[in-house]
Amino acid sequence: MLLGVESSTTVSRIERSVRTPTATTLVACSILFGLSPAELFASLYEGAEELVTNAAKKLYDRLEEKVDPDSLRKREFLESMFLRIGSAQTANEP
Repeated sequence: MLLGVESSTTVSRIERSVRTPTATTLVACSILFGLSPAELFASLYEGAEELVTNAAKKLYDRLEEKVDPDSLRKREFLESMFLRIGSAQTANEP
């Protein structure tokens, strides 16, 4: 099949969010339909975004008191990620 999945049952399960698509299937769907994975699999994307955001907030909190160059660079990166995804949390603003 066009998605690299042999079974129509598998495709049906992915469509109904019963089965999580593989990375290859995600990319294949994106190519086939001309849409981003976030548009194609919104609930999957939102769940991953929440996991990443929560982990990033915890890391940011652990780095907050550190002033070494690596920690400052990591906090800067996390701050840009929070802005990019529109997170409600904005790291301590100056």
